[in-house]
This record gives sequence, C-alpha cells and structure tokens, in this order.
Amino acid sequence: MTYSGDDELDICKQQLLHLVDNFREKIRYGTSNPNSFITISEIERFWSELRGNTDALYTDMLNEMMAEIDESEILRKKKPNTEKKA
Repeated sequence: MTYSGDDELDICKQQLLHLVDNFREKIRYGTSNPNSFITISEIERFWSELRGNTDALYTDMLNEMMAEIDESEILRKKKPNTEKKA
C-alpha cells in the first residue's frame, strides 16, 4: 500500500499520540493509589520506553522522507564538479 507524504505524517502523528497517551496512562495509574504507588525506577523505565519508541518512530519517519527525495538533479549538477581533471 502506498501512502502520500501527508498520509504518512498523519499515521506518525497518531502513533506518537498513542505512545504519549499510553505513557500518561501508566503514570496516572501508577500514581492513583498511595498503597501501590510506582517507584522512581518504574517512572524512569516508562520514560526510557517512551523515548526509545518515539526515537524509533522519528527514525522511521526520517528514513521514509529521505527515501522520497529525488537526488537526480543534485547528482547531475554535481557530477561535472567531481570529475578528475587531467
């Protein structure tokens, strides 16, 4: 299935919102009951997971954007400049 750039961006936004909402829910749930309050270590783990997941999402988004770039004009203009001179 092929998506337009806007479709891919919308999907990325939805995934980011899902990740953030999931993180917020974990924190809310973990801090809602004083008898089973989450630890700083758990909060740090949740934070690390969020950062890792969003980093992976941003990396995928950037890779998709880079793959869509048409470099032919740049390469054509650069080629005469990079040829070895006799």
